[in-house]
Amino acid sequence: MEQAVLLFWKERNALVHDGEEENKVVDRMNHEMFQSRCALLMMSLGAAAATIASKNE
Repeated sequence: MEQAVLLFWKERNALVHDGEEENKVVDRMNHEMFQSRCALLMMSLGAAAATIASKNE
């Protein structure tokens, strides 16, 4: 988790330094992190559903 936070700030600082507006950079990065978390959640739920289904057979 700490590495993800450090990576987030490192990328944010690089993009803001390149002239992008800070709010736009942070909004986009937050959206990307949200999408990644949703994808991980869906994979976890799929794995849990598969495990439950296999135990019910």
